[in-house]
Amino acid sequence: MACAFPAAADLLGDEALEDVVRSARAAPGVELRIDTPSNDSYMVVYVPSDYSPDADWPLILCYHGARGTPTTWPFRQATDGEGFIIAGLEYGTKAYASGLRHQNLRTEVAHFEAVVEQLVGMYSVDIERVFMGGFSQGGYSTTVLGEHLGERLAGLAVLGAGRVYVDSRRPAKSAIWRKPVFVGCGTEDKTHHPRALEAAALYRWWGADVTLEEWQGVGHTFDARRSTALGEWLRKYAGDDPAPVNGFDGVRVIVR
Repeated sequence: MACAFPAAADLLGDEALEDVVRSARAAPGVELRIDTPSNDSYMVVYVPSDYSPDADWPLILCYHGARGTPTTWPFRQATDGEGFIIAGLEYGTKAYASGLRHQNLRTEVAHFEAVVEQLVGMYSVDIERVFMGGFSQGGYSTTVLGEHLGERLAGLAVLGAGRVYVDSRRPAKSAIWRKPVFVGCGTEDKTHHPRALEAAALYRWWGADVTLEEWQGVGHTFDARRSTALGEWLRKYAGDDPAPVNGFDGVRVIVR
């Protein structure tokens, strides 16, 4: 559903048309395609079915896989469409998307900031509960951009991926210490599963609060029916008591 009403513009005044647009953008259970001027592209935004503007809502920013397009999957699956505003983003620049390198982060960070500001202007967003995640390339991107943004994020969700294997940089302690990090990958994903295990171990070593979920017999894909842990993790760290359940006693491994 696009945020454009060319026919209505001929029939309604500017104020009435804006009321129509605002109503459509806030419709619970609706996914919209919205232009993002910060990168001359667009994002898709899913408004949860239980949304109300009377409360501030956690936000998930989702990055897509290689050669993909903006999507709210897999987080819409994992949350059953409730509890979270989900924005599927296009990368800020093609240069960053093609290499995920730190020297291209300035524009990517500016795009992140512009998108969050845009969403805050449209919906009741809690900027203290902004999560970042993605599948495959989106997961790798989350490790680069998410580590750089550090304390501005409530948690990182790395799916079907690990840390960028060409990146040996250790994040700043303030960026990762006690940071909730979810790593999920199929055991039959021969390329990315070893990197996912390595990422989980590294993040735990650096002091993050890590949850690792391994999907037995699953290749390079995500299926919410095989993963109840991601939804549980999101609800936990978006809730009122986000402290680790068992302290820092190691990576919590969940096998499905």
